[in-house]
Order: sequence, then C-alpha cells, then structure tokens
Amino acid sequence: MNCTFCDTNKIKETTTNYERNIKGVKYIIRNVPALFCETCGDYYFDDKIVKFIKNEFIKKENNQEDKFVRITNYEDLKNM
Repeated sequence: MNCTFCDTNKIKETTTNYERNIKGVKYIIRNVPALFCETCGDYYFDDKIVKFIKNEFIKKENNQEDKFVRITNYEDLKNM
C-alpha cells in the first residue's frame, strides 16, 4: 500500500488516538489500530473500525449526561 498523500510505501501498523467533535462533545478513543506513513506522518483508519466507533460508542454515550470530553481505550470500547 502506498500513502495517498505522499505516495511512498513506508506504511506500518500502529495504534493512535481517534478524535472527533460531535455536537460540542470531544470524543477521544485511545489505542485505535491504524496505519501510519513514516514519511509524511499521515494516519489511516480501517473503515470497519470507524463505523464501529461511530455506531457503537457514540450511540451508547448519547445516553449519558453531557460532558465536554469523553475518553476511552479501543479495547475497552470493544468490551462494552
């Protein structure tokens, strides 16, 4: 696989934070599996992981009291 930004093939598997602002709430999910370009520093998330985060985590969190920041680990999210 080549990087879609810089077109090099220096891509490695890693984990990173996935951050998203939704309705004034910042969601931070730590240790999310991702691909990382060692040349330009761009991260790529698998579509299935992004769908899972959006559909499961955010849906469950909508039932909780309002907060400005919600943080969890990816592995904990999978076990909710």
